[in-house]
Amino acid sequence: MLLFRPNLLVLMWTSAVNFPQISGAPVNVEIISLLPYNFGMGTALVRTGSAFALAVEEANKRYAPYLNMSLRLMYNATDRNCEEVAGQAIRTLSEYYYRKTDPESVYAIIVSQCFDVTGTQSVGSEWDWLMFANGASADDFVDKEKSPTGMATGGTFRSYAEFTLRLCIFHRWFHITVLLQTKAFSSFYSEIAGFLLRVAAEYSGRYHFDVNLNMFDLVDESMIAALNHVKYRSRVIVILGPGATCLRMLLLAERAEGLTNGEYVFIVIQPQQQGFYGKASGFNNPNTTNLAAFRSFLYVTFKSPSGAVVTDLNLKLVRQAKALYNVTYAAGIQPLDGFSVMASYDIVDLLAVTVNETAATRVRGSGWSGRHLAERMSNRNFSLTVGEMYVNEEGARTLNLDVFAFNTTTNSMQVVNLWNPSDNGPSVNWATNTGRPPLDVPKCGFSGEDGDCAQQRRTSNHTMQSVIV
Repeated sequence: MLLFRPNLLVLMWTSAVNFPQISGAPVNVEIISLLPYNFGMGTALVRTGSAFALAVEEANKRYAPYLNMSLRLMYNATDRNCEEVAGQAIRTLSEYYYRKTDPESVYAIIVSQCFDVTGTQSVGSEWDWLMFANGASADDFVDKEKSPTGMATGGTFRSYAEFTLRLCIFHRWFHITVLLQTKAFSSFYSEIAGFLLRVAAEYSGRYHFDVNLNMFDLVDESMIAALNHVKYRSRVIVILGPGATCLRMLLLAERAEGLTNGEYVFIVIQPQQQGFYGKASGFNNPNTTNLAAFRSFLYVTFKSPSGAVVTDLNLKLVRQAKALYNVTYAAGIQPLDGFSVMASYDIVDLLAVTVNETAATRVRGSGWSGRHLAERMSNRNFSLTVGEMYVNEEGARTLNLDVFAFNTTTNSMQVVNLWNPSDNGPSVNWATNTGRPPLDVPKCGFSGEDGDCAQQRRTSNHTMQSVIV
């Protein structure tokens, strides 16, 4: 059913969803999306709308005829920035709430990154509606004091930062320089930079991190200056920018004296392997004869789901994306390789499962509480269509991440097990003289004149003075 307002399209899918535990009239569950149609966001409807629609369709088949799920898309197809999206959506949603809602129905909002978090929090809290995010969320979204109904199904920026810092703790790397590209296409990178600094400070009681941030522009001079900035501060470099930027930075490392001697570690963090974020395979067969930087390179990203069910689901999503949004996927790219696509499908699955459980004991006529549903979803594991999911006590999905490293035999990136390198699987071929991970602080310090080298220099100077006398 298509409903039109001036400049606003509200698109709705409905059908029955199976609910064997209850009898009588079906429970209506309505998912209301405030996502923009399309302007460069990975969560936008042209990328994720097909997952929402297919998930509703599949859930309808699975649980019919006891539950009626529907998907309502509220967007203006002409919006080209977040100001335009946010200005209209809350007003339209409020009008819908006061005129169209039913206390016996379940409502869930898919929030957009375009909205001020405090605005969506107040709506969800006041109306007691569930709120879901299909992209990475900040801490406020899952702060139960501020946002009691928020569910970060797309994970959190904090979780990427914590994973990266745990990786550093495991290797005893505590001096870290974060190089952040200015004016990158996605706010993901600046968010991760902020959370790396924040989480490192929170760890201060257990670990003494020294994390510093340096920003660079997308020109060789600025990028080389950023790399040179590292030398007297750390041997661990986190590069935050699109895949093409990170590759360029690794190639430029040869022009920053000393950065390809095997003593440095380069870490790249990407939310998914699609679009401008790039793919790990984009670092295969680099155009250089000096592979030292690549041998010390770790690529952290979302782990794509796999299996027969996922293969079948990808085929359906490809067809759905073409039919609904005229979107086609390039060869070798699958819809569920995109984390926001997977999170979108999981939101519907998660909601259906939880309402299924809750309806069996709910007293008809008592209404539905988003707070109560959020509590039932938190601090537990789920077996969903796409795979296993754990939601922590705050309502945030625990991310499943892969770490890729460079294979010098195949000249390509491969997934490695850094936590248990002796597990007979692929490992990192470190470029150090010992073949072990680089030290946090070199033997001679960051200046090259500390530690053993300082004593050697003093001995050498004393010898020279003795000879002169």
